[in-house]
Amino acid sequence: MNEQERILFNELRKDRIESADVLDKQSMAGVKKSVVEKYSDQAHFVYELLQNADDAGATYAKFTLYPDKIVFVHNGSRHFSITDYRTEADDAQNHCLGDINAITSVGNSSKRSDDDVGKTIGKFGIGFKSVFQYTSTPEIYDDNFFFRIERFFVPCEILIDYDGRHPGETVFVLPFNHEQMPQNEAYKEIRETLKDLKYPVLFMPHLSKIYFECDNERIEYSKEIEDKLYFGDVTAELVCQSNKGNDTEVVDRLWLFSRDALEGYSYSVGFFLTEDGHLKPVKEPAFCFFLTMESTELNFVIQAPFLLTDNRANIFANKAHNKKLVELLAQLAADSLIYLKKIGISKGVNLIDDKFFAILPYDESLYKVDEKKKISFEPFYLKIKDCLSREDILPTSDGFCCADDACWASVSRLTELFTSSHISVLFNHPNLKWVFPSLGRDEYQKSNRKVAKYINSIVPLWLDESKIIKKIDENFIDRQSFEWLSSLYKWLGETDSRIKQVKKKPIFLNQEKKAIAAYDANGKNILFIADENNAGNYDYVFQDFLEDPEIRGRCPKVS
Repeated sequence: MNEQERILFNELRKDRIESADVLDKQSMAGVKKSVVEKYSDQAHFVYELLQNADDAGATYAKFTLYPDKIVFVHNGSRHFSITDYRTEADDAQNHCLGDINAITSVGNSSKRSDDDVGKTIGKFGIGFKSVFQYTSTPEIYDDNFFFRIERFFVPCEILIDYDGRHPGETVFVLPFNHEQMPQNEAYKEIRETLKDLKYPVLFMPHLSKIYFECDNERIEYSKEIEDKLYFGDVTAELVCQSNKGNDTEVVDRLWLFSRDALEGYSYSVGFFLTEDGHLKPVKEPAFCFFLTMESTELNFVIQAPFLLTDNRANIFANKAHNKKLVELLAQLAADSLIYLKKIGISKGVNLIDDKFFAILPYDESLYKVDEKKKISFEPFYLKIKDCLSREDILPTSDGFCCADDACWASVSRLTELFTSSHISVLFNHPNLKWVFPSLGRDEYQKSNRKVAKYINSIVPLWLDESKIIKKIDENFIDRQSFEWLSSLYKWLGETDSRIKQVKKKPIFLNQEKKAIAAYDANGKNILFIADENNAGNYDYVFQDFLEDPEIRGRCPKVS
């Protein structure tokens, strides 16, 4: 540190000794404990250090765990600063408070208040005090300052740099010397946390790699942007997230959609992919750069700069800022379905298909909560349902359509025999198409009533075999190919119910290839099977159909 910085450092030290003296009074005995124990999860400081590393512009960070300490290193370009302790109130208000001032105080940082979201996700504040669960004297080394913190507040200069620190690096050393935390217990808790970080770099603006070393074990958390697309003000990134151990590697890929939010931050929704590139449901709590404990009941991930409780566990339910973010995220999720459709078309992978209901919030009851106690994610249900009701996004056998042009089959086999072209003619609706062709309505009414109810609310028109048979007429039959009519006759002959419905309909081709009925209005048979003794002025089933044994075997049921 230079001469001016040393003067400020020594003056700050004197001020913090006074603070420590106050905290050591019997009347303040519970204050330090309450500050440290604000953080319910073990090794909470890990997230605080990572946040501050990213805030400093670091692209990588490394934890090295020893039996008696943990060392954290990052390559952030912004290094520690110090300001005059006498102007701390104004400096904090103006967001220029020195880092050493902030890290040696409680609740005195450059973060904004709850009513005005901060410009940084880290900024040393009360969260750093969670290191005091494990250490009494955290040490910090960077290009300008070497110091440790004693008695919770007091900065003490260290004269020698940390051995092995490279220029430009910042190093935190946390000796396991807390009198109420045995070294072996500290080691165990921190090791468990660092071995099981959940997507720790996924939403970091700068950090792309985190390393953890312990004995002979090495873990690398990393992300790689494999593709990047732009849809107006939305950035879509194909992210590969990796968790690589000594002998194992877990890789997750997802499409991440982001929009800019307040103070230069973005908010994001992410849809995970299977190995063959299709969408799959993944249920995780909400992210605020790191995982919180706030359940969303969504099957995709969301991230935003929420206002959180001090322990980072939950999202404040009654903050207008958080409610606004949920609305923005819900709209982004709805918009992202449209972008996923476009991406799928361009990549030759059908991302929006009959299975995409697995990722949708179709059960409204899950989002009905007491909004005084828990933030509501109901906007996701409403926004996505509105999108599906308005946009050309409902999957068909050959593309997509909107709800006004959609119909749902009672059984999926109907969509195999009757194409969208067939039903558009039968129901005099030029753009009518089957949607969710592999999902039969009747089956879903039995197996998953909530999905069936959701689809019915979006696609009110559904068709069963009776509705279709009723619409078949002479003009329709005359326009069909021999091959298709063969399939139709086989299908009709499968059940007595279908045969009964078509006996009096002009649905069978006679010897002149004209569509006629098998019976007249009085129930008299008027269509026959020809043989060598044919005589009289009768209509006979078109002979070529009888070459098919299956059709010939079923003809006596009809004619």
